[in-house]
Amino acid sequence: MEAESDDASMRLAVHTFSLDSIMESFFVLCMVLGGVVPYVPQYLEIRKTENAEGFSLYVCLTLLVANVLRVLFWFGKRYEIPLLVQSIVMIIAMMAMIYLCVSIKKKTTILKTRERVFTGIGLISLSIEALLAVPQFHRNFCTKSTFGMSRQMVIMWFCGDAFKTYYFISREAPYQFVICGVLQICMDLAILGQIFWYGSRWREKLKKGSEESQ
Repeated sequence: MEAESDDASMRLAVHTFSLDSIMESFFVLCMVLGGVVPYVPQYLEIRKTENAEGFSLYVCLTLLVANVLRVLFWFGKRYEIPLLVQSIVMIIAMMAMIYLCVSIKKKTTILKTRERVFTGIGLISLSIEALLAVPQFHRNFCTKSTFGMSRQMVIMWFCGDAFKTYYFISREAPYQFVICGVLQICMDLAILGQIFWYGSRWREKLKKGSEESQ
């Protein structure tokens, strides 16, 4: 009976010791990883959206400095190993977060620079096209006449440019196309105005000349 009682007491003690060990290990694990876990969703969010603008890297910097100092403090005055491991894990996690954010911001900067370059190229090319009618306008202005220029051509320019601009707006084309279309319409209207103004002046000169000859 005494042997059975001792056996039961030993099994109970082993069971209690095992349970205590499991609980202690669990608490140690929570202590080590507890500080890192809140940053896992943020890391996954940044990686998914490829946008790090909403997260401040100063958070990472603060934690890096604090945990590096804590590790250095361990060499001067030893404290519990789990706390040391916690600091090391936090340093690794913050370095990973910084690497991800810097990589994404670098990629975004390259894409924005490339976008600006191609935007400039598009604007220049379309601006050149928009100035198509400028030489004709300049000639008419210098000669004060539209004689020899087809009115039907200018009217067709205007109709084509108006339709093209409407198409750009309805299709939500890049704004460079819309600006180009508006400039072309303005130049077409300017030349049509020259036709009306210089044409009426030309008719007046002809009428005046015919009257003087009579």
